[in-house]
Amino acid sequence: MAQEVIVVLGMHRSGTSAVTRGLKALGMELGDHLVPAGEDNPRGFWENSDIVALNTRVLAALGLTWDSLFLIPDSRWRDAAVLELQSRAAETVRNYAESLRPWGFKDPRTLRVLPFWIGVFGRLALTPRYLLVVRNPLSVAQSLFRRDRFDPAKSCRLWSLHLVPYLTQIRGQLRAVIDYDLLLNNPVEQLGRIAAPLGMAETVQVRAEMEKYARTFLTHNLRHSRYTPEHAQNDPCLDEVGRTAYQWLLRLARDEMGPEAAEFWEVWSELERRLLAEMPSASPGPPPDGCQLLFRGSVPASSGPLAYAAGHAPGGVTPGVVFRRRK
Repeated sequence: MAQEVIVVLGMHRSGTSAVTRGLKALGMELGDHLVPAGEDNPRGFWENSDIVALNTRVLAALGLTWDSLFLIPDSRWRDAAVLELQSRAAETVRNYAESLRPWGFKDPRTLRVLPFWIGVFGRLALTPRYLLVVRNPLSVAQSLFRRDRFDPAKSCRLWSLHLVPYLTQIRGQLRAVIDYDLLLNNPVEQLGRIAAPLGMAETVQVRAEMEKYARTFLTHNLRHSRYTPEHAQNDPCLDEVGRTAYQWLLRLARDEMGPEAAEFWEVWSELERRLLAEMPSASPGPPPDGCQLLFRGSVPASSGPLAYAAGHAPGGVTPGVVFRRRK
């Protein structure tokens, strides 16, 4: 099965839905089994419901949910329940990849269980082309506060737990990094820069679809917060691993270096090592009571960029408005 699949990676609330809709304009096939739009994402998630179900079951088999503050030990990927789900996933991916070309999918949970999918693609001899979507961690934290009332310290740690642990495992297959803010500022240019690395041609028809996407779908009211990279470097909510990770991913998104740069991977290997040393790992069985309160006490001061955590609500967050939490 010498075929390819496009995989969109990114943390929750990072703009992965908007980017995936943009890839559809470039010609990527998503299939018909899409998760319906929700009140927290009225323009659609653009997620394959079969992939979402698989990711949810994998996390459950590991005793976790997407917002669990635990690393997953390497040995857990060989659990019998996980390997059984991997066989199901291989059949699902085979059916889509053989009938839709170029086919791709996105689900933020994919980053948490990336070794699972690496195994699936290996079983099928399928070549993945990974696109990583990055957004300012403070914007992600604000969005999760608005939707789920998550403590910002937890959201920033979740950002690192999604982005950092497994990227070195896809070195050579990470084709591009795209920043959500840069996409909103210039959508046609940003789609154009990722088209070729993902194996998609920018024809006249595709160009027209890109411009239509920019004109009718990707409007500026999709941006509910405006945090600069400088905010991320100075906010106490984000630790050194998160600050460094965001800084280096921005360099890739700005084309200051390519995803093949050895310097980037040297830095990233060190970030993975540091995160592994700092974070607790999941044990077999359900997570212990209260595990979601880890880092709960690390609330930034009310004068910082994330002042809303102390009762303020800047940047369009309406106090008292909480969207239904997405499991």
